[in-house]
Amino acid sequence: MVFALGVHRRSAAEATLVPPELQVELLSKLSLYDRRFAARAGDVARILILVKAGSTRSDSSASVFKGALSQLPRFGGLPHTEAVVPYPGAPALARRCRDDHVALVYVTPGLESELERLAAAMAGVDVLTVAALPEFVEAGVVLGFELRSGKPKMLINYAQAKQQNIDFSADVLKLMRVVSR
Repeated sequence: MVFALGVHRRSAAEATLVPPELQVELLSKLSLYDRRFAARAGDVARILILVKAGSTRSDSSASVFKGALSQLPRFGGLPHTEAVVPYPGAPALARRCRDDHVALVYVTPGLESELERLAAAMAGVDVLTVAALPEFVEAGVVLGFELRSGKPKMLINYAQAKQQNIDFSADVLKLMRVVSR
């Protein structure tokens, strides 16, 4: 299993960020190693991309992520749908994830002040939350990415992953940096 792919650097301010296009590619592969992904997703991998209403940075991040998803015929081996949605608040999001059998929620920049509430509401919800920014993982999002020496590295908030029923194989967990709150 190889996750290292070529990465180009953007501006110096974004040097530690993994481009959304690469995040999508890695997530699609990584979902194959989540023992609960197929059961969580069912016939279609439903992906929500959360945005903060009125935030151009959030909208831009969502647009690039959604565009990258549209290039993949399958996500984690399944057909997929994606929707960009304004953050409705933590309890409403948790309900939607349960009701609609959402497999993955991508959290864009601009939602920093909501991360603690989001993590608390997602406890017990069978969904993978993914961070657009690596620092979101420490704040309670399950998975994220960062660049180290020009290579993408996976970050996991293992305690939150357990609360959200995420079950990666041991082989993949060995490749991740565990982050805690």
